[in-house]
Amino acid sequence: MNINYDLIKRSVLFTIGLLLLVSCTATSSQPEIDPAKLLIDLSDMPAGWYVIRQGEAPDNYRQQRGARIGFNVNNPQVLYTAAHYVYQYKSGRQAAKEFKRLLPIEFNSNSIASYTPWQPPQELPYTSTVANQFYFACHKNSINGVSTICQAMGQYENYLIVFHTHLVPEYMTYTDIESILQTIDNRMATYLESH
Repeated sequence: MNINYDLIKRSVLFTIGLLLLVSCTATSSQPEIDPAKLLIDLSDMPAGWYVIRQGEAPDNYRQQRGARIGFNVNNPQVLYTAAHYVYQYKSGRQAAKEFKRLLPIEFNSNSIASYTPWQPPQELPYTSTVANQFYFACHKNSINGVSTICQAMGQYENYLIVFHTHLVPEYMTYTDIESILQTIDNRMATYLESH
């Protein structure tokens, strides 16, 4: 019996090389969830709001996909709005990079409409226990008279969320905002754990 050790060596080396190549090109699996499924809905809002728009989010955050829902107060005398955006990225690393890039843009205290700088409110020091990165702050601005706007931005693996709303005692309180932020956290945790 003639055993060709040279051929066996080459076959083994080829197989090892092929396995190394495949393992180096494999990407980490990221959740593939339709961003629209991660949005809050009207039942998550306090009484007196209605949906003004819903659908794909504009492609301005370098995302793969995005979804949005917008709300308005059911009062023709005022224009108080709230919105929730969910953006999906190729990887958690890209989402983390976008979070850092967008933070000073989304919370820009140098806007001509800003009366006060963005800062976490003492009334609601909310921090997410689910998000990789999270920031929540409020400020006063001159849009629609002088009003307070609160906004949250979070990175959840390869997803970014932005939620903003007017703070209006008869339509949206800090307690309401806390409930909505907890709903967002719970929804993100549920979907990310299941995928």
